[in-house]
Amino acid sequence: MGSLFILLVCLAVSTATSTARAQYLSNLEARADDPLFATYAAPTDRSRFAIDQGYHFRYYDDAEAIAFTTAAAGVLGTAFHADGRVRLRPADMAEPPVVTASYNDLVRYRLRPFDDLVVEGHFQVYSSQLALHELRVTNSGSSPITLDVTPYLAHEFEGPRQSDDRRAVHFEHEEQPDSWTIRHGVPFVARRQSVFLVDEAPAAFGHAGPAGREANATETGQRGVVDAESSAVLRRLFDVLRDESLVADSAGMLAFHHRMVLDPGATKRLRI
Repeated sequence: MGSLFILLVCLAVSTATSTARAQYLSNLEARADDPLFATYAAPTDRSRFAIDQGYHFRYYDDAEAIAFTTAAAGVLGTAFHADGRVRLRPADMAEPPVVTASYNDLVRYRLRPFDDLVVEGHFQVYSSQLALHELRVTNSGSSPITLDVTPYLAHEFEGPRQSDDRRAVHFEHEEQPDSWTIRHGVPFVARRQSVFLVDEAPAAFGHAGPAGREANATETGQRGVVDAESSAVLRRLFDVLRDESLVADSAGMLAFHHRMVLDPGATKRLRI
């Protein structure tokens, strides 16, 4: 009976410790100076070696845009525009990012791009071929707010093509294998096709080529007529990213423009 009692106590302590750890990881308040391993990858049962990517959440560097960076799948970020101001970096924000949950394949965070706007983000690497990013934007103030949200992807791509429903952009790119893959004869495909998409049709879509080619490579409104405001928002984003060296010179840029009109207390969601 004594042995059984000890076993039960050990099991109870182990279960309590595991539960406490899980609750802790879901209730973080990690800021820029806190020690946090902020790289996320697909669970092993949904990963494929040759194309797997880790996504590093760059939320702590005031000199860089807040974004998810990868070795070969580009840089995923979101800009917030209001009253002629563009917010991209932690230093730009009324409240910089705070990580509230972090696991091996997902991260949740919040930030305030402007005083009366709260953004809650949820990023998950579902598989080696799919990463999801949800944004919930809330007006915490007492007056209506108009906010322009522009998710963007910086990547070395070719031939972007917008879908008929305007929610997706298909493009091609090359991803060369590392030396270990070549040395061990692991099969791979260097030429890839990818898609950048959102869950609702944007006001506009735009793309810009690598540095030095913006003048004849930037377009907006591949489907229908785009108003001058949408075009200006996208061009302003591309100019800031390029002029302030927030993307690599060799990278092109894809971006969607969404306009949110938020009454006090209202929340709107965007999935990327």
